[in-house]
Amino acid sequence: MIISLLWFVFSLPIVTAGASTTAAYYVFTKRAANRDGYLWRDFWTSYKSNLWMSVRVFALFFAVSLLLVMNIMNIGLIENDTLRTIIFPAQFIIAIELLFMNFYIYPLLSRFEMKFFQLLRASFMMANRHLLTTVTVTLLFAGLAYLTYTYVIVILIFPGLFIFLTSFFFLKIFKKYRPELVPEELPDDFKPFNTENISEERAQVLLDKQEELTAMEATAKAQAEAIETAETLRRQREEQEQ
Repeated sequence: MIISLLWFVFSLPIVTAGASTTAAYYVFTKRAANRDGYLWRDFWTSYKSNLWMSVRVFALFFAVSLLLVMNIMNIGLIENDTLRTIIFPAQFIIAIELLFMNFYIYPLLSRFEMKFFQLLRASFMMANRHLLTTVTVTLLFAGLAYLTYTYVIVILIFPGLFIFLTSFFFLKIFKKYRPELVPEELPDDFKPFNTENISEERAQVLLDKQEELTAMEATAKAQAEAIETAETLRRQREEQEQ
């Protein structure tokens, strides 16, 4: 309820809705990872830290969405039947991909430090690579939207509840995805950084992200060692049988 209230208040200029969503995901994914923190401080820190990038993302998605709606509404203006048959479903495919990316891009922004186009690429890749989670999140969103349509009061908890529930899905994916990258393959954005010339709030967010990355790399290393040990034992058994 508190997160929903914060989300509504800080989304009032509309264009900052992305920043509010990012901040809410920062709060909930941190708690989903069993890491302590302060709700308001974490929300405000992430909001300020990711404001500019979130606004850019929101503006891009809003502009593309508006263009798609206009294209679909005016599809009848295309006189060529063949061309209209091709363009009409293409608009829906792009709209669906945009919706899927929108689900992933703010959780990614809340947990990782990326450049603009890296963020777009990562959200597109994850949305299509983890289709089961993507469909589940989409159905969850549709279900909550239906409840809100049926019972208007639900809108008061919609943002917080949706972000809270999906935080567990996204955190699970992030933990699976990160170990696939060994340290030398990590993009520059994920490597250690210098916090001397940035604000204290920004430094805290970056340090949190780096701490999570380090923990994930440690998990990946432990998994690799376990696999290597199992393989060694298997070879030893085969040698003994021979």
